[in-house]
Amino acid sequence: MTSRRLPLLVLLVTAGCAEPGEMDPWGDAPGADAGPETADAETDATDAGVDHFLDAAVDEDLDAEVPEPEPDEEPEPEPEPEPERPDPDEGPSVVQTTYRVMQWNIAGGKENDCRTADITRAVVRFIRERNSQFISLNEICRTQYDSIRAALQRLWGKTRRFSAYAGQNGRVGAAIFSRFDLVDIFQVKIGEDRYGDRKLVCGTMRTREHMRFCSTHLSPGAGRRVQLGRVMSRLERWWENRRDTVVLAGDFNLEPNDSAFDTVYAAGANHPRHNPNNRGAYRELDDADADHCRGYGEKTGLRNSGGACGNGRRIDLIFARANRIVNGRYGADARTIPRDCSGICSDHHPVFGWARLRVRVD
Repeated sequence: MTSRRLPLLVLLVTAGCAEPGEMDPWGDAPGADAGPETADAETDATDAGVDHFLDAAVDEDLDAEVPEPEPDEEPEPEPEPEPERPDPDEGPSVVQTTYRVMQWNIAGGKENDCRTADITRAVVRFIRERNSQFISLNEICRTQYDSIRAALQRLWGKTRRFSAYAGQNGRVGAAIFSRFDLVDIFQVKIGEDRYGDRKLVCGTMRTREHMRFCSTHLSPGAGRRVQLGRVMSRLERWWENRRDTVVLAGDFNLEPNDSAFDTVYAAGANHPRHNPNNRGAYRELDDADADHCRGYGEKTGLRNSGGACGNGRRIDLIFARANRIVNGRYGADARTIPRDCSGICSDHHPVFGWARLRVRVD
């Protein structure tokens, strides 16, 4: 039977991540950010002309039809954070829409040795369960990317080509997937370390030119703070110049209470013990979780020690600008790491977030 072909754009870029067994991502690695901290100019990610998909050994029920997402459906229960006031002058017309995001560092080389079938099942199972619309994956091998893309093509009833690939002689990279068509997909270098280039990758929704989704993976060493500044400068330029709404996900290799985030987190996220001194413009989607270290969020690593509340560190984060969030309606949850990938699937918990956002539509 011939499947209906609809557009799906996916972007794969190198994140300069560790080879299997090289690095513990939950502890700083001395010298891990060796090399110049320089950023390249933005480059367009043009289509690679690839029009085939690799077969993947995935569950047969991936072929089952899945209904179109309901953008305005709001998950329950909702947190009760301090709402952020929108700018007094909203300017052009805006719509309010709920978006659902998945962020997961799958440790594709370190934990999975680039094998495809098990991690594909795990990723797609999570996407189905949470009806995720924007997906950010870190440390993903090229073969895993092909397999997951093929499975999502079947799940969503879409087929589409690659938009870009940069191997940089590495085995793992980063990928973004979107339930909605994306345009203006690009990658920009934000730094480099001994594992390769670090990049910010973004795409714009085709039907909403002021809605962007971005992913990044910062270095594990001191360079991560410089890289964070470059990422946030890019997002703020989009806000100042275009009033764009941006959702940013990734493995930041920084905890929420790190001083580098003081100019990122909005003051409304402050907690006197867990995360004080914030004066930025963004909310992390788990920063209002009263059950999991309010102001900091739920752990995303394996260990049950460290972090602001002593029960584990959080470095996998999802951000949105506070004045784009409608009446404090957002939240996130770190899920249990699956153990059916010939063992544990990753050393990071997958994170699922949602937010009701204002998006300019003029």
